[in-house]
Amino acid sequence: MKLKSIFTNSFGILLSRIVGFVRDLIMASVLGAGYWSDIFFLANRLPNLFRKYLC
Repeated sequence: MKLKSIFTNSFGILLSRIVGFVRDLIMASVLGAGYWSDIFFLANRLPNLFRKYLC
């Protein structure tokens, strides 16, 4: 039973990493490398940063 839980958790982590990698590939192909991608990622991170430190 414990071994099954370990494999289930490991598979979930592996799947999450693969999906994140594909997401990054798609974002890089759409936005490219430059000012627009930097602005986009900064705009996505700032609200979480403010929420983390101000609340």
